[in-house]
Amino acid sequence: MNQDYSFLTSATAFVVAFVAAGLFTIAFKLIYQAATPYNERTLIREGNVAAAVTLGAALLGYIFPLASALEHTVSLIEFAVWALLAGVIQIVAFTIVRQVV
Repeated sequence: MNQDYSFLTSATAFVVAFVAAGLFTIAFKLIYQAATPYNERTLIREGNVAAAVTLGAALLGYIFPLASALEHTVSLIEFAVWALLAGVIQIVAFTIVRQVV
């Protein structure tokens, strides 16, 4: 019985973390696309490979710190704070690079 409880607890924690990470990633993608001067969705649908690569790279730049936060945090609130910080840093970095280049 104790093993069933342990599995159920772990499985529930996994599902909560998985859903939270997915929602944070979707939120980041929407905010990132709003912060860029281009309509990546239209460009990608028109076959613009550079837009697809750029958006994919931005998502990778976000999900790597998100994965690390997921591994090292102990609560959903702490994970949410790190997810927010990772997103803010990513968008600020994009804005700075866009101004310089």
